[in-house]
Amino acid sequence: MSVFTSQFTRALLVIPTANTNIPYPNAIVSGLSVYVNAYTLSCNSVDFTLYDIKEGDIIYNNTDFLATTVAAVGDAHNISTVDDIFSSGNDLSFTIYSSNDFSGFKNPGCILVSDREAYVNVITIGGDNVIIRINQFFNCGLQVVKLISATEDAQITALW
Repeated sequence: MSVFTSQFTRALLVIPTANTNIPYPNAIVSGLSVYVNAYTLSCNSVDFTLYDIKEGDIIYNNTDFLATTVAAVGDAHNISTVDDIFSSGNDLSFTIYSSNDFSGFKNPGCILVSDREAYVNVITIGGDNVIIRINQFFNCGLQVVKLISATEDAQITALW
């Protein structure tokens, strides 16, 4: 039995990565980074300890179109990351999203919509690792999307 509907209420642009889940679009905080160290998100204008940020939450680098996972909250202004996605400079726009589980909600996985043809390696919520072709719409609960190739910078959107 499908858990999906033909009417969706949430959407998020997918940043394909090797090992970061697609976050449910529940943003915790956004800001601009300053470069301090590799594998670290640093931001002087956000006190990360004031938010419920935890290991496993997902960070989007909106400037460079990269994503990673929170490894640990170091202190008020520094978060350790699984991947080094903030080394390209200062003032990189970021958004931190809650991991798949929050406030009793379990992310059922998303479906994908693409504006152009794209071949992606995906991991389903059931743990299946498959390569699929998205021409417009792919209806299966997904957690991770790895871009293999795309036609003219296809934009892939996750829908819930």
